[in-house]
Amino acid sequence: MKHIIKRRNGYYANLRVPEDVKDLIGKTRYFKSLKTSDPVIAQERAGAFIASWKQDIRLARQNLSGIPEDRFELLEHIEVERSTIPAEHLWAYDDAIVDLAETRSDLLLYPEATGQLTKTVLLLSEYIQASSNTEKTKDMQRSDVLRFAKDFPHFENITNKAVKSWFKSLDLKLNTQRRIRTAISSYWNWCVEERDLSVPSCLDGVVPPQSKAKSARKQDRAPYTDSDYRRLLKGSEGDPVLNDLIRLGAYTGCRIEELCSLKLVDVSSEAISIVDPKTPAGKREIPLHKEIRQLVARLKDTSTDGYLISGLGFNKYGNRSNAVGKRFGRLKRKLGFGPSHVFHSFRNTLARKLEEAGIPENIAARIVGHEFSTMTYGLYSGGVSLEVKQEAINEIGYL
Repeated sequence: MKHIIKRRNGYYANLRVPEDVKDLIGKTRYFKSLKTSDPVIAQERAGAFIASWKQDIRLARQNLSGIPEDRFELLEHIEVERSTIPAEHLWAYDDAIVDLAETRSDLLLYPEATGQLTKTVLLLSEYIQASSNTEKTKDMQRSDVLRFAKDFPHFENITNKAVKSWFKSLDLKLNTQRRIRTAISSYWNWCVEERDLSVPSCLDGVVPPQSKAKSARKQDRAPYTDSDYRRLLKGSEGDPVLNDLIRLGAYTGCRIEELCSLKLVDVSSEAISIVDPKTPAGKREIPLHKEIRQLVARLKDTSTDGYLISGLGFNKYGNRSNAVGKRFGRLKRKLGFGPSHVFHSFRNTLARKLEEAGIPENIAARIVGHEFSTMTYGLYSGGVSLEVKQEAINEIGYL
């Protein structure tokens, strides 16, 4: 029997490595137990080994390594070869993979090559594509999962203890760790629920939870005082665009992106209209306070691109406020404001001033763009007129 020899009570597959490729292959002979004393069975089992070895020799003669050094290329090589081997001989080829794994001290090579391990990133592209999140959030989720998968390449080998240690090793703020944990957990749960992954998530407790007190504090945005407003105006004198935005924010309560994305077609001499808000309640018409009417008129007259705040570029997520928002952040930190003071704080400021002026809550909510949940005013009312809101906004001011 060609390429088969008998030793004691068993048969072995045997193939001499030609002289011209010995150095590339790294051995002089292929030799493998067929684990049988039956010559017919031995002949059948030897076929897969011989075919694989001869393929290695052919590749070596093409100045290629018979077995790719690169792990990714090796897995592709194995996948192609396994697809050509008859099912009855596949066990013999897989046995050779075990030997190769031992030679390379790569204990995960066999289960991954034979499909017994699930790559952590296997379904990531499909998950991201199916997500309804914004592009910015999708990019962040993809980045977080890829970061995790770099150290945890297979679902089956992930343990709660190992993940806890991994998070502790990250030189990141706790809030960032919580974000990463949420991204991984959402993806993993989707794999289980939507694609029948058999490995349940083990991420409970890997990152300390946020206390209710801290969570509540995070939601608190401190309003600006009149003195704060003047300091911000003075501090932004060298940045006309930012200075204009601060004035607009103080008298409209708009979010910075609402102002930066405001088109001229949605601005009149009396009001601005927020037509693409963050929340349904945010769709509103805001009367112009007398203190910013001239400012709005100037911005309309000098606009060159159809936006009230002209000259801003879009980031890759379609937002126009990214760069100027960062400038505001640097300014307020320079002036000594902490994390509770942000551009969004102007919404708190305007709401407080309307309350101090005795403006009814239903009118204030229509100006600021907050939900109004009462049955009469919230569900059945069509809103209040621009004239009523104008009277209300005229009641506030900064000293």
